[in-house]
Amino acid sequence: MCINTGGGFQCVNPACPRSFGNVSYVKTSQNQCERNPCPMDSRSCHHAPKTISFHYLSLPSNLMTPVTLFRMATASAPGRPGPDSLRFGIVGGNSRGHFVMQRSDRQTGELILVQSLQGPQVVEVDVDMSEYLDRTFQAKHVSKITVFVTPYEF
Repeated sequence: MCINTGGGFQCVNPACPRSFGNVSYVKTSQNQCERNPCPMDSRSCHHAPKTISFHYLSLPSNLMTPVTLFRMATASAPGRPGPDSLRFGIVGGNSRGHFVMQRSDRQTGELILVQSLQGPQVVEVDVDMSEYLDRTFQAKHVSKITVFVTPYEF
């Protein structure tokens, strides 16, 4: 969470959501939460994000577009098959159409700023990556990105 202190922004470490429906999370690093194990019969738990990560970016006002702001990718553990299909999308915070999500290669999606932002302002956008194996949903990962746009063009 970030607040405007009058002289700038101050951010505190994000808290993991206590619940996402009936799903609980545990903080695994300073900027990431992971879903607790799901009961085998809980479809809603298995469709909830497996990980939620928090990212903070600072941008100058009126940045020339288009520009890539964030990349999201997957990697498999050695000896384990990875997903054979990934889907990337914007799931929140893009009501004004400033961003698009596009695939840059087989395992990577990019968040691209397509319309300049005038500062000062704070914009939050949520992107997700869904993994599929043999056309069956495996997991979803959400990244919550907070963009701080300065009042300056430098």
